[in-house]
Amino acid sequence: MIETLALSASNTNSNLKTYIICPGFIYGCGEDIFYDYFKMAWLQDPMKLPIAGDGKNFLPTIHIKDLVGCIKRIIEKKPAIKYIFAVDKSKNKSLKNIMKSISKCVGNSQVENFELAKDKVENIPNFNEFTISVKAKTSKLFFDIKGEEEEEEDYLRRCYKWHCEVILNFL
Repeated sequence: MIETLALSASNTNSNLKTYIICPGFIYGCGEDIFYDYFKMAWLQDPMKLPIAGDGKNFLPTIHIKDLVGCIKRIIEKKPAIKYIFAVDKSKNKSLKNIMKSISKCVGNSQVENFELAKDKVENIPNFNEFTISVKAKTSKLFFDIKGEEEEEEDYLRRCYKWHCEVILNFL
């Protein structure tokens, strides 16, 4: 409802340009969606990093600096598409892959799946958020095509520069 109102607002005021940005789980500079998992892996408490369910669900993600870059790009390019998915280019965005990567990066590489029973998941941080499954592709706004007559240097200068193109792709 709010999205529709925002998009239609530009119909009443030609000076107003509106876009809906749908970011994945935002991480990076203090955003805490994965903080508890990094802490648990670092302290190895518990020894095995917990994964809610089988971990096959997909979590779209984006680093906060890339989300800011997306907003900047929208301002500069004013794309025709008004609904933008701001997610990184990670190939395997499954919860299990993300948790395995965190555990391998800062922990002991051990993970453990928990059944989705209420009594077993109350100590799993962000349990509700991590049970969703959304397959979202990176918006075309992030892709640049080199013009036929364009110099390589010019092309590289105008290309979108990812801060974190993929999340924890250590596996």
